[in-house]
Amino acid sequence: KRRCAVKENLIELFNERAGIREFDGGLSRDIAERLAEEDVEAYRHKCEVDSIVRMYETKGGDAVKSFLLQVEKHRGSETASRLREKALAQIRLGKTK
Repeated sequence: KRRCAVKENLIELFNERAGIREFDGGLSRDIAERLAEEDVEAYRHKCEVDSIVRMYETKGGDAVKSFLLQVEKHRGSETASRLREKALAQIRLGKTK
């Protein structure tokens, strides 16, 4: 199992996904890399949601709010909102780790 959202792991995932699509799938490098970027972002999002759910359980809502404020500051309100909504949905469904 990959360790979530560590920069080196995201680079490794990108290279793996792009390579598979380009060499095994026969796609152009540009298309393979664009699709790999989408894969990496989806994986990163999932990891961040899982991390927020764990943070909520261990440190509480204030820690989550603080984290999401930093996400908003550095990556925008849309990204922070998507993370907030997905994490809340997981918490409401009882899918905590």
